[in-house]
Amino acid sequence: MRIYTILLILMLISFGLYQRSVINELKGENKLLTEQRDEAIKTNKSLVSTINEIEKDRDRKLVILDEMVKSKDRSKDSIKKIIKEVENENSNIDISIRTARSILNRMYEQTYDNNKSRD
Repeated sequence: MRIYTILLILMLISFGLYQRSVINELKGENKLLTEQRDEAIKTNKSLVSTINEIEKDRDRKLVILDEMVKSKDRSKDSIKKIIKEVENENSNIDISIRTARSILNRMYEQTYDNNKSRD
């Protein structure tokens, strides 16, 4: 009977030691996983920040492209007006002088319009 009791106690002690070693191993694994999670969170925040910067840069470039398209359209309109003015002007003045005069008038109008829009 004593042998069974001693064996039972030894089995309980060995089972307790086994449980303790498993718990310690799980704690170590949990600590490692927590560190990996924290590192992943930092990386994720960095990526989100980078994405936001890329979006802002893209938005700025889109605004610039939009302004370039508008400027191109305005230039086309100005060129068409200059051509019409030169063609409609019936005078003996050389065509290059008429074109230059018309270009200067358009430049003056654009400068006036730009200054007016700033106010």
